[in-house]
Amino acid sequence: MSTQDIHCVWLVQGSETLPSTRFRVFALERAARDFFGRVSIIRIPKTFLHRVAFYSRLPRMDICIMQKRMLSAWELALLRRKSALLAYDFDDSVWTEQNDPKPLDCGQHKRRFLRTCRSADVVIAGNAFLAAAVPYGIPVTIAPTPIDVERYVPAPDKIPPGPVIGWMGTASYLPLLHSILDELQRAPDHLSLHIVSNQEPLRIACGHYTFTRWSPENELPLLQHFDIGLMPLEDTPYSSGKGGFKILQYMACGVVPIASAVGVNKEIISHGIDGFLVQPGEPWLPYIRQLHNLDILKTMSCAARNTVCERFAVRIHAASLFLYLSSRYREFGPSRERFMAW
Repeated sequence: MSTQDIHCVWLVQGSETLPSTRFRVFALERAARDFFGRVSIIRIPKTFLHRVAFYSRLPRMDICIMQKRMLSAWELALLRRKSALLAYDFDDSVWTEQNDPKPLDCGQHKRRFLRTCRSADVVIAGNAFLAAAVPYGIPVTIAPTPIDVERYVPAPDKIPPGPVIGWMGTASYLPLLHSILDELQRAPDHLSLHIVSNQEPLRIACGHYTFTRWSPENELPLLQHFDIGLMPLEDTPYSSGKGGFKILQYMACGVVPIASAVGVNKEIISHGIDGFLVQPGEPWLPYIRQLHNLDILKTMSCAARNTVCERFAVRIHAASLFLYLSSRYREFGPSRERFMAW
């Protein structure tokens, strides 16, 4: 069977503005349409009654990729009947919360995660830490969240008056900037940080910073405005599951990342070559100071861009992922046809 005869369907939990849907589904859509015969992206309804009707109307699917959502047992059973190959794709520690103190192996979220994995024919994990959480015996492949290096590019002919230190992220991570802002304020020249977020950091009492509210339209120009991109994280199971996509956005735009040495950050950044990794308790200012040397900044900026283009570009990961799914479909599909609802 040719891949052009395969119908591939993504089931997503949110619109194109939701980061995981935006970068792990819609960013791959064009490549998927070149590879498969038919491609559909369908949003799962939120309410129970709407979902009942939704599953009854779902068409036959050769490959169904359920993106991140952990479904109930009856929903998973229906999906298995509709799908020749059912794949579960996730890029976060979905079994825990950002500030959840409970151990990894307990709680309702963990049970739902395990049930979802066991219902799938294959699992697609965003990094090695996440893949290790998949129950033994279930086929799992690692697919980092790729980045469109044709869209995320360095600003042309950028000549800043001095290195711009920036941070972009959601408001829940703003508290992690407190200690860094304190370091910048205590510096003799009182360095400033450009904060881009969905909410203004009203509770940050110290430090010099400027604030810009994030929007899909201004995201790329603001990234290109940065020279140094910060990504502080706590060393927790939730943080270890993060895909490091903000680092990839920085690096694709030629922004040199300085990030906590946590989780996948250590796999993306080569310390001192294309960015810096900050160990727990280590100050951030010395690394920021190094990048005030414009020769070092330029060299590391080029290295950061090259790393992303060679290792994390959409064209590389899309081809690998679709070849894997089509081969698994050929293995699972024929034996599952008789169970599928028509």
